[in-house]
Amino acid sequence: MPVISFNSKDFCKLVGKNYSKDKLEELMPMIGMEWEGSEGDEISVEVFPNRPDLLSVEGLARAFRSFTGLKKGLINYKVRESNYELIIDKSVKTVRPIVAAAVVKGIKLTNDSVKSLMQLQEKLHLTHARNRAKAAIGVHDLRAVKFPVTYAAVDPKSVRFIPLDGSKMMTPEQILAEHPKGIKYAGLVNKFTAYPMILGADDEVLSFPPVINSELTKIRPKTKDLFIDVTGTDEFTVNKALNILTTSLIERGSKVHSVTIHDGLSKKKLPNFNVELMNLNSDYCNSLLGTNFSVKRVAGLISMMGFGYKIKENLLSISIPCYRTDILHPIDLVEDVAIAYGYMNFKAELPSVSTIGSELLIEGFLNQVRDFLIGNGFLEVINWHLTNEEALFNKMNAKERAIVKILNPKTTDFTVLRDYLTPVMLGFYSQNRHNDYPQNVFEIGEVMKLDSTESTGVREDINLCFSVAHSSSNYSEVKGVLDNLMKVLGVAYSIKEVDNSSFINGRVAEVMVNKESVGFIGELSPEVLISHELKMPITVCELNLSKL
Repeated sequence: MPVISFNSKDFCKLVGKNYSKDKLEELMPMIGMEWEGSEGDEISVEVFPNRPDLLSVEGLARAFRSFTGLKKGLINYKVRESNYELIIDKSVKTVRPIVAAAVVKGIKLTNDSVKSLMQLQEKLHLTHARNRAKAAIGVHDLRAVKFPVTYAAVDPKSVRFIPLDGSKMMTPEQILAEHPKGIKYAGLVNKFTAYPMILGADDEVLSFPPVINSELTKIRPKTKDLFIDVTGTDEFTVNKALNILTTSLIERGSKVHSVTIHDGLSKKKLPNFNVELMNLNSDYCNSLLGTNFSVKRVAGLISMMGFGYKIKENLLSISIPCYRTDILHPIDLVEDVAIAYGYMNFKAELPSVSTIGSELLIEGFLNQVRDFLIGNGFLEVINWHLTNEEALFNKMNAKERAIVKILNPKTTDFTVLRDYLTPVMLGFYSQNRHNDYPQNVFEIGEVMKLDSTESTGVREDINLCFSVAHSSSNYSEVKGVLDNLMKVLGVAYSIKEVDNSSFINGRVAEVMVNKESVGFIGELSPEVLISHELKMPITVCELNLSKL
């Protein structure tokens, strides 16, 4: 989860009241974050990934101010009308089609405000924007921008500009090949024949999203007004990123002016600070929390979290702030009611029914497998169910396949559900590569695969992965463990040699039971080990226990 740092004096100034660091350490975790520590006036907190609006000191101060009752309820941010225009050229529609923009005036650049702006941009890119894949933010000195601005896709060899903090003119093609930022984000655009570009009225390059801005619009000490662009592939992500950034700047006294976005067919003015409405029934809230709050009590608690409301009988019409990205269902509002009430205030209650528990048959079977491996010197580990395409495919030297993807992931580390255990096991080895060997470990855990025959479209299996890592690790060693395990379980099996690009050719095989593949065993290839920065040979066996 992202960690942000800020000056405690700057924070208290934004809140409007002075607090000791001890008091801040007590109160901040109640809002939904982890206190990481402090050094002098500098404070560090870890922000939960579902709250990107808290990734700046301004956003934190806004939430803290409402939570502590200094200024509860919805803040009505205003956008000032203006004649600034951004034209979307049809050439960019198949490249990176979404763009939003705003003009912010009256910026007061201090050490704290500059640090916060840069940190917010960085953290939004990393989390909410999925490392710039779904959205990328450009911040420019308005003095260097000539309107109308055009967002278009251009031939990567046809334009030249000086990239931010650079000293020479470069084409977009050169930037992707030579510039550190270009190399890092090349994969987001180099699959296209034309690259997205934001151009001023004189066709000067302002930005090459999502890679880098032009030196022309660099923020300087005398900058007072900003032009902000956000480009991407997902409209919700783009618009929310713009709202989070601009409302944070308003918290410091800046004024936001609209930019008219048009593509020749339709026009819209952004940013859009309109609230969304969602109904919350107080009975529904009480049934989930085990409370007996009146509708007015629920309203008071929800206002502590920065929401507006109107009451009609036991129904609340909730106004959701324009910067919140996490309110998708009334259950999310109930969670905020619980946070405002304070989890420490809920009293533990014994259930009103008495039952006698017993072990499920499957658990007895899994414990038998677990006991065998522990008895043979293996250590059990538990890894994340969530992973990413890079871990499943690229690092495993494997072809892409259909997998279960997260619709709106909050971080690039967790974008899909694992469909087998070996990749996440190698992630474990990578994190522990500096520890002593041998490292003989196993995991028993769920894997998820797409299956149209299931009501959810997803089949959940229980897999076992056990592996050995030491200087003489080999196929025969793990095959011996597999032989003994199958004898203990009373399962007859056979081995079928196969080709698998993740393993050394001739040192990998499928495990067959009743002529059906139930897993594999093999020595991982040098390419896979190198991709995980591992220098020790690793042999792995993975079985689908649901099929045994």
